[in-house]
Amino acid sequence: MPRRQTLFVYVSGLSAGQMEHLLEREGGALAERLQDAVSGPLSFPLQDKAAATLTSIMTGLWPDQHGVLLPQIHDSEAGTFRAASGHDRQRPTFWERLALEGQSVVSVGWPYALPTQAGNHVEVIDAAFGSSEISLPSAVFRDAVSGKGAESLFEAWVRPHELPTEVLQALVPRIAEKAAYKGNRFGQLAAALAENISRQVAFVELIQSVDWKVGTLHLSLPAQLARLAAQSEGDDAFAEVETQVLVVLEEMLLAILASMSTETNLIFASLPMGANPLSKGKVLFHGPDFQPGQTCGASALDLAPTIWSLAGFTELKYPGRALLEILRPEALAGSRYFRAKWSPSAGPAPTAAELASLDLLNPPGINPRAFFTNEQLLAWKAEWNLTLFRSFVSHSAYLEALPIVERQVRDYPNQTEMIKVLAEILLRAELFEEALEVALDAVDATPPDDPDPLLLLASAYAALGDRAKALELLAEVEALSGDVANKLRVVQIYEYFKEWGTVLSLIERDSEKLPEERRCLAAARAHLALEHWEEARDEALQVVSVNYANPFAHELFAQALWKLNERAAALAAFSTCACLLPNRAWPFERLVHYGTLAGCATSDIEQWQLQQVFAQEHEHKLIADYRKDVAQYRQQQDDPMPISAPRQPQVASEALHVIGVIGLPGGGQGEILRRLEGGGGVTKAVGEGFWPSLIGATPERQHLKEDLLYDFPHSIVKLLPREHSYSLIVCQLTEAQITEDWARCELPEPLTRLEHEDLVRLLLRQQYFMIGAVKASPNIRMIALNALDLSSADELPPEISEFLASASR
Repeated sequence: MPRRQTLFVYVSGLSAGQMEHLLEREGGALAERLQDAVSGPLSFPLQDKAAATLTSIMTGLWPDQHGVLLPQIHDSEAGTFRAASGHDRQRPTFWERLALEGQSVVSVGWPYALPTQAGNHVEVIDAAFGSSEISLPSAVFRDAVSGKGAESLFEAWVRPHELPTEVLQALVPRIAEKAAYKGNRFGQLAAALAENISRQVAFVELIQSVDWKVGTLHLSLPAQLARLAAQSEGDDAFAEVETQVLVVLEEMLLAILASMSTETNLIFASLPMGANPLSKGKVLFHGPDFQPGQTCGASALDLAPTIWSLAGFTELKYPGRALLEILRPEALAGSRYFRAKWSPSAGPAPTAAELASLDLLNPPGINPRAFFTNEQLLAWKAEWNLTLFRSFVSHSAYLEALPIVERQVRDYPNQTEMIKVLAEILLRAELFEEALEVALDAVDATPPDDPDPLLLLASAYAALGDRAKALELLAEVEALSGDVANKLRVVQIYEYFKEWGTVLSLIERDSEKLPEERRCLAAARAHLALEHWEEARDEALQVVSVNYANPFAHELFAQALWKLNERAAALAAFSTCACLLPNRAWPFERLVHYGTLAGCATSDIEQWQLQQVFAQEHEHKLIADYRKDVAQYRQQQDDPMPISAPRQPQVASEALHVIGVIGLPGGGQGEILRRLEGGGGVTKAVGEGFWPSLIGATPERQHLKEDLLYDFPHSIVKLLPREHSYSLIVCQLTEAQITEDWARCELPEPLTRLEHEDLVRLLLRQQYFMIGAVKASPNIRMIALNALDLSSADELPPEISEFLASASR
């Protein structure tokens, strides 16, 4: 049976409400054209990260699987940043897989689309086409297109100055009168519109001039205008941009639809632009192969498998699913599996473990110190880590996420929220003893009236079987606030107790306060344990419909189906679970067990056993590496610091270095700034930029900027570990002796309570106890004099020994 053409249009930046307004506008030609469409909400847990989201839609994979996490990549060899490209994408796009199977495809406007290995069956024009940021389009045109048809479309590249003024004013009516101030927003508007018109014109010309089976177009006008409007906040020039952009989009889409057969299948999707990853977009399906009158929610990862199904191909090993329930049965006849292979253009595809490795988190060729002195690189590293972490957690790869959050806790020891996140991930990874230790750390690091660490601690005790301790902590939380706000945590604690009747009672009582997905999972487990097979099946199926990528839902669904004697469907659900968690042993263990009971082929059983062994080895290695790394780190923290290799974190080492420099005669303070600014650390003098840069300018600590000069020792002791406190307090004492503002500074109270012996030995090991500092500061001199009684004379630098000997006489 010949396959119909399929068109997929994705628009960045449209919210679900805007999409509905576009499709339901009274009298709108587009609404009339698509009146029988199937539609529903579209979601993706990282939709606030545009580069990662777009590449996930293009590939059907999670960001940690395709490798594009941010729009910028740090070039470790050059020491600079560059834009991400198709060379960084480590998996094929959905259209490349089709083209490799001989299907003719057209793709316009997607980033990271080139280079392509799809041969003669693909016409690609990437997102660089039409960009006004390229001053000489003809010089880069060849690099922005691939395919004979695309190579003939240079004239479709519309320049901003070619757009009539009235076209721009129709989009934002009042911008012309405001164009003289607040930046060249008129030019930015023209550039965005010209770029999207270029894509649309090129796409229409391509689909009219070449044979194609699947076509896809990416438009970004709403996202670009939303960004421009945000930059013009408080100005009413962009007050109507959200409405006007829909009119422009409607015209563009109608022009595309007019150029193709009414028998074409259409998928039209969008996700909003914004900081809230929970915001939903909308997806619409229209055409003869879709069953009209239905609603269907989808993940962004479901789009590629659905397009493949329409083209006659089946892919079972991807995290998304084909939305078969909205397709007519005849549209699926004759489907086959992909056969062709694709190789990445820039080295082997990274595994989850490789992406999570610390070598990637601290890219080779970069001095690790740069992460603490170069603000831009530090910010990039933090965002890269966070995006990678969120990607792992989104598909339950908790063991892969552990090294990332562990490193974040070490790099930012005062961010107590990260300690709580680490405890949560350890619980989900079923490393309960480690979770208990981290939960205890969280309790110590947070205010006594914070219930979250206590609940984490209660969960850890419950997981380890200490029911009495867990209930004692629950009672403590209730005593703090009169109730437990985190109802889900209470449900999880009773799940660990295996008190399934209580679990169901809590779910029924607090149903509206529990997240749907987690609530249904807990209910499915309880019903399964209580042998309520149908209820367990229905609850698990509800989770699958909300989040197909949740492997635990498929496992519970399979267990319930097996008990209901639906063995074929149960094995399919077990298989899906294994596909979603290929690096975990337990899904394959289930397949081996139930497959054997069902009489599956010996070859299948042996294959599952082999995959189980590989997954076990991978899993055990991740856990062993994590435990080894934590043990080494703790040993370093507990062991005495060797003189030859100080282990003090960079922030403290930098502060200790200041002790040696601050007392230098003739411009000592200038020397400090020169040395620290060379690494991007300190930008201002004491009080306004100096201390905040040493402790880290995170939002939670901004309030300290005004208080540091007055309550510095007290604040710093609360914020930093003990060794940091020592070094920074001594640093402040030394500053006080040569700064007029602190001329009368006395020995701060926190220092008098610290053990002087430990402090002095710390300074001696660092060998920063320099003669200039001792001479400049009576307080430092006093501590150094005490060192004569606390340490052997050979531990002191000779200059200091001689000076102190003469001073003591």
